[in-house]
Amino acid sequence: MARPVKSIANDQIKALMRMKPSLKDTATFFGVSEDSIERHIDRQFKMSFAEFREAHMVECRHELIRKAYSMALGGDRAMLALCLKHMCGWSDKSEMSSREPVEIRLAYAR
Repeated sequence: MARPVKSIANDQIKALMRMKPSLKDTATFFGVSEDSIERHIDRQFKMSFAEFREAHMVECRHELIRKAYSMALGGDRAMLALCLKHMCGWSDKSEMSSREPVEIRLAYAR
């Protein structure tokens, strides 16, 4: 006896990918095997599971960045510091190359 056919709606799987689920979690969500998820994505979208998930994470990442940016501009000091570090390349530590050179003398005991 063959297994019953389960449907994987393309709009549902795309929406689920925004939350970066594992392959196992995705299979569990749809009530199918991990192989079934991989075959469906390959057949419908010509991508691997990892490629498909990353492609559909873009919108989520952009929403998170917009929210962080908005919070930073809204006065959240911790978020402002985080945004400056990650988006602008700022650092808590100062670079040695930006300071005046310091002469170091080594004295050896005889």
